[in-house]
Amino acid sequence: MDAASQQAKRQAAARTAMPPTPILESHQILTPERLRQLVRQVDPSKEIDEAVTKLLLDVADDFVASVTRSASLLATHRGSATLEVSDVQLYLEKTMNIHIPGFQPDESAPKKKKKSSKG
Repeated sequence: MDAASQQAKRQAAARTAMPPTPILESHQILTPERLRQLVRQVDPSKEIDEAVTKLLLDVADDFVASVTRSASLLATHRGSATLEVSDVQLYLEKTMNIHIPGFQPDESAPKKKKKSSKG
C-alpha cells in the first residue's frame, strides 16, 4: 500500500471515529459556580445573569470541543492516535493567534531555515 493510500485510510478512520455531536454534553468544562467566582474576582460588587451564565458555559464547552476536534485532526495528520499539547498549541496559535503560557514549542522539532536575502 502506497503512502497516499495509507494517509487516505487514516483520514477516513479519523472521520468515522469523531462524533458529529459535542462530546462534552454531560461534562461542563466550566461550572456555573466557577463562573460566578471568576466574576467576583474581577469585580466583587457584580453578579452574573442566569442567561449570561448559560451562554458563557455553552461558549466554553463549544470552544473546548472545537479545539479538541481540530487538534485531533492535526494529530491524525502527523500519524498519531494520541492528542498532544503540541497539537492543541499549533491549532490555537495558527488559527486563533492564542499562545499557551508555560508551553514552549518543541525544541526537538526541526527548525525552518531562513532564506538568504543575498542576491
